[in-house]
Amino acid sequence: MKNVIHLIFLVLATTLTYAQDAPLTMTDDLAEAEFHTVINPTDPNNIVVATMHGFETIGDSYFSIYYSTDFGVSWDLSEFQGKYPSDEGTGDPVMSFDNAGNLYLCHLIARDNEISGVFTVLSRSTDKGKTWEEVYEFEDPFTDKPWLAIDQNPSSPHFGNIYIIDVTSLGVSLISIDSELNFIDIVSVPDVDHLPSVIVAQNGDVFTSGMKWISDPVEFYVHRYTNGGKDLVSSVPLAQTPDYTFDVSDVSNRFQFSPYLAIDNTNSDYAGRLYFTFTSSEQDGERFFDVLQLYSDDEGLTWSPAKQVHSNLDFHVQQYYPSSYVNPEGVVLVDWYDRKNYGEGSNLTDFFIGISYNGGEDYTEYKLNTQSMDFTQMVTAGNSFGIGEYHQLVATEETAISFWSDGRMNDGDLNIYYAKIDIDDPISGVFESGLIQKDISISNIYPLPASDIIHVDLDLEKGYTIDYEILDLTGKTILKGPKVDYSKGKHTMELKNVLAPGNYILKINTDTAYFKSMQFVKS
Repeated sequence: MKNVIHLIFLVLATTLTYAQDAPLTMTDDLAEAEFHTVINPTDPNNIVVATMHGFETIGDSYFSIYYSTDFGVSWDLSEFQGKYPSDEGTGDPVMSFDNAGNLYLCHLIARDNEISGVFTVLSRSTDKGKTWEEVYEFEDPFTDKPWLAIDQNPSSPHFGNIYIIDVTSLGVSLISIDSELNFIDIVSVPDVDHLPSVIVAQNGDVFTSGMKWISDPVEFYVHRYTNGGKDLVSSVPLAQTPDYTFDVSDVSNRFQFSPYLAIDNTNSDYAGRLYFTFTSSEQDGERFFDVLQLYSDDEGLTWSPAKQVHSNLDFHVQQYYPSSYVNPEGVVLVDWYDRKNYGEGSNLTDFFIGISYNGGEDYTEYKLNTQSMDFTQMVTAGNSFGIGEYHQLVATEETAISFWSDGRMNDGDLNIYYAKIDIDDPISGVFESGLIQKDISISNIYPLPASDIIHVDLDLEKGYTIDYEILDLTGKTILKGPKVDYSKGKHTMELKNVLAPGNYILKINTDTAYFKSMQFVKS
């Protein structure tokens, strides 16, 4: 469990509008970072986000769970905050859906304010993230950094099995539970001691990864288990990098290499391919980092050479903290923080996504933020730990949704931004983004294409002063509307314009520094 501030996270999205980016959360004096996101395989409109809140001690920790049933157009907050009546604190939430749409949440529970009183708990929601119940507890005097995967393939001999990989008092361990929540087995995960992850192949084989953290250099491994996670078949070293865990002050005072596995469980040309994505030191500068990826087509025995995901090949440029995902069509997605647009020594940072249609051989990348962030501010706002230790992008067949923690306001706060990316081939680019914010919902813009009057539907949880701008695609303001006071409730803005036919960006601003930008076409 981490002694770092992690806070509220909530998504605002709309399926009928188009945009570049805007902040997802806007809380006062609190830094939003480290979160996990999942999409329901039985209902892709159901997206759930779990995020930790600030805590200086274990006993103060808790997290929030936000769930959407309309692809992020609106969000509700679960009353469950990761703790049960006998618990002092909680943290490290990760989630996975099963084949039937039941959602499982693996998280830590503190019985007291001491590290020795931390346990791993499995909670379940059968109503898309609204309510939760504890269904399993792994009783160990110390657990940390859990990760979760479920066998979703009905033809697998171990269909429904739940796998938790965890740092325990025995070392890194893989725990197997059946679909009836009965304990099956616990086995050791060799060669690693930190940041484990777990995935399940279509045939029921289990793959784990992790890093040997208490060493220099840091070493990364991938393991394969058969027989429902009982039998270790292989432990393969993949790569190594110098250890700067406590010595990368421009990124974090507890730097993480973000080593995570993904697998192609589709029927694509790359079906079964394993992907391992991580951060590693540059060859020409140990305190500068690249985002690298390897893949395996033989169940993890041999791996491709490590290849940079990003286009920048120059030395002394920071690229770090990736998240990875394989969509239902086998498209591979990676997002990361990147400073290639700024000179050496600058802490100004952007956020990128890379999209690959050929099994990770080549990536097309897009910058998702419209305004850079000073990462020095992010390290400070995150209680010296920056953005935390993980984040997660997700995707449907047609759309990738990328999330990142952003400190562009330079006010000691971090906010979570998101962007939706059209991943049809050829890619049409970013089409929507916004602040994870339940108090303001922009549910519709019409007509599309726009006429001389544009209507924007608003749903406000409280009163705001709102104005708007219309920009060209370079970001230059063409029109600016007046400030108007809106009360709590539903409203429709009528925006008059005399624009020539073409593509434009509509930006909605509030007096609380919230904004959302949406691309539209004028006929």
